[in-house]
Amino acid sequence: MNRAIIILITIMIVFSSIQAGVLGIEGGSMSSLDTMLANEGVDMTMVTIPTSDSLDGILLHYRWTDYTTAEINWIQEFVFNGGIVIIPGEWRSLSDWNDNANDLLSDSGWDIEILIRSTLVSDSVHAYDGPTTLTDPYCWFYATDIWDEPLMHNIDRLAFFATSVLIVGPSADICCRTFETAKSEDFSVIKVPLIAIQDHGAGKVIVLGDSNILNMEGDPLMVVAWRDSDNRQLITNLAYMLNGGIPFVSEIEKPEESTITVHPNPFNSSCEIRCFGKVSIYDLSGKLVHEFDAPGTWEPNVTDPAGIYLIRNSEGKKTKAILLK
Repeated sequence: MNRAIIILITIMIVFSSIQAGVLGIEGGSMSSLDTMLANEGVDMTMVTIPTSDSLDGILLHYRWTDYTTAEINWIQEFVFNGGIVIIPGEWRSLSDWNDNANDLLSDSGWDIEILIRSTLVSDSVHAYDGPTTLTDPYCWFYATDIWDEPLMHNIDRLAFFATSVLIVGPSADICCRTFETAKSEDFSVIKVPLIAIQDHGAGKVIVLGDSNILNMEGDPLMVVAWRDSDNRQLITNLAYMLNGGIPFVSEIEKPEESTITVHPNPFNSSCEIRCFGKVSIYDLSGKLVHEFDAPGTWEPNVTDPAGIYLIRNSEGKKTKAILLK
């Protein structure tokens, strides 16, 4: 049997066997994150640690009291056995939460610290095209220094709002940093970590500078900044991990010199396809399901099943896209 067919069959088996992930939230809820993860096949539920619920991940958000030894031990065991813990820092007014989160990180032996800042961060070169002066409360900026880490797959830039920054030790990995043109009011912020990840046993700990990286509620400027960034792709990547680690396209069989780009990929409702010429999209049986002149947006029909689709343009270039539902 052809090697490519074997790979595709294997991946389809993975799709059929993986169950929807479950993310438990302790603390404040994030309704827009709830909606987006639900679209990626992840269920969210409010929990209190320690919990007996069957979870794939936990989002520790707005915890106002210190973690007890029993709670820390439970979280450590949860991660060691394959769970994912997501810890978003908070900027300025929620410094008490950062203190509690840092105590948890330190007591667990994890090599990441949330640095509490009282200054806004701005980027005069890679800033959001809106109010970005250091004295403006809506100080969004883009981080474009993205490191080669699976969590950052298909991400070129992320939108941040007045985020805390991280201190990352040698046993953890930096995922994303401010660009070298970023600065704070005291000009002390230069290429500092904003997202970090650390392995612990079979699981992972993910620390974020601020919860707004995952959440676009509260202000129209957040929505605009999100639409011009890859924050949604970050949530999609988190969903892959919570859903059992569906392989990325680049890890399957990415053409070496393909001039076709698909973003986001994998995707849920639509993806943008950029290349030259006419684009033809086929399912795994070889049936033509869609055709258009590129560049353009592909919005699969509601009857199109989740899975892998083959994309070919009129120049003979080809690639693959993964539709999630």
